[in-house]
Amino acid sequence: MIDKEDTPKHMTEANELRGAHRAPMGTKIKWSIAGSSQWYEDTSQNISSTGMLLRTQESIEPGSPLKLTFNLPNLKHLPPISVGAEVVREVRRNDRQIGLGLRFMTLKSTSYQVIEEFVYRILDLSLDETMAKLASQNSSGYSFQMESLIREAEAKKLEAMDRQIIKEQVENRRASFKLWVRRGILTALLLWSFFLLFKTVCVFLDFADCLNAGH
Repeated sequence: MIDKEDTPKHMTEANELRGAHRAPMGTKIKWSIAGSSQWYEDTSQNISSTGMLLRTQESIEPGSPLKLTFNLPNLKHLPPISVGAEVVREVRRNDRQIGLGLRFMTLKSTSYQVIEEFVYRILDLSLDETMAKLASQNSSGYSFQMESLIREAEAKKLEAMDRQIIKEQVENRRASFKLWVRRGILTALLLWSFFLLFKTVCVFLDFADCLNAGH
């Protein structure tokens, strides 16, 4: 899951990337094409734990590796976040490029956790325990290969869902058993009441017959 190498790998398709939780974020992004000494400065539009939308008119071929450096708003006391990214798509409006969809390829564990918490707090969501633990367990600062991270997180989520389903099934069975026990007790009490009523009526009729016979 952790790799000291910064070799980018493909991890998800563009639609999966866009399906991640994204928070609006307008902050300055310094970026360059990997291997180039020329740096650009543009603004982000939104960010997720797997990528961001960079507002730029620079035309970059999809699949091109980029280097990014930025600070999250209100967290400028922290060191800048450095990310290895890949251009996934051009974002166009009215036949004009307005930005680039980027996918994170390598990311420091500490930076990953900061971005994840930032996104969830901006969106007022509860921080996913599985993803938070994956980040906190790797506080050494090594680079995540994001593909491995996402796969492991999804596997852990599925395991948690399976455990939750089993737990709910057990609870439903217990609730059903308790309901049938209550119904059984009520039915038994009702039958016992009918039996006592029947015996009372029989005793009363026998007593009335005795009285009639005496006369």
